[in-house]
Amino acid sequence: MLFQYTSYSGAGRGFWQVLIDWGFVDALLPFLLIFVLIFGILQKIALFKEGDNPNKKINGILSMIIAAMVVVPHITGLYPPQSDPINLINQFLPSAAVILLAVLCVIILLGLAGGQIPSLFVWAIALVSVGILVIVILKAIIPGFFPMLRFLQDPAMQALIVVLLGIGLIGFFIIRDE
Repeated sequence: MLFQYTSYSGAGRGFWQVLIDWGFVDALLPFLLIFVLIFGILQKIALFKEGDNPNKKINGILSMIIAAMVVVPHITGLYPPQSDPINLINQFLPSAAVILLAVLCVIILLGLAGGQIPSLFVWAIALVSVGILVIVILKAIIPGFFPMLRFLQDPAMQALIVVLLGIGLIGFFIIRDE
């Protein structure tokens, strides 16, 4: 199997299990995610400028401090389990990634359809995607949010919805008039 590195990690334990034991998933990945997002936002808004360009040193240090302030209490166990930001990120990120991949597939299909993409159609897709993303995040933070959508937590149902939407979009582009 892929990455079955057993000579260092012991019998029956793989490479990924060693990374999990070392805190790769609980510490390093969330730290990097928060650091990169905050650094990108600070670079974009150019709050601290050096001439005409944003100051990367200040933005990097500030991003590192904020990311550490979020991740270190998680590692030391100072957050209550229900309000731990790393646990919340780990809950909604897989569902959000599936939604973002579905949106990316729709955008690729629209681009492959050729010609100009109607801007109203693109805005509708963007608004629906953002709405679904907000619902997914709220369901991860507040477990009782939208109890009538509980059936959407089943991975098989999520896959079925994504496949049906994909087939519907492909059918739309094949059948539509030029």
